[in-house]
Amino acid sequence: MIYLVLTDIFEDFVSPVTAAATLLHTAVSKRKQVLDPTMVFCVHVLNIPAEQRDPRQKDGALHMIGTLADVLLKVINDSVNNGN
Repeated sequence: MIYLVLTDIFEDFVSPVTAAATLLHTAVSKRKQVLDPTMVFCVHVLNIPAEQRDPRQKDGALHMIGTLADVLLKVINDSVNNGN
């Protein structure tokens, strides 16, 4: 049983989805100028009519927003605290 739990933990480190999410989060966290174009891209994908959009695109955009949730909340919190 312990072996199965450890296998699942290590599987997350080699997953392409996890690697992409980590890269995105690191890029947005380290370089502030990356957040705005990333969110513009996500909003653009989400605003495409459903008939023209592949469901995988919507899933990807929502996954990106979920990955960046803590960064987005920090930006919103900072702007509220600064009165902007």
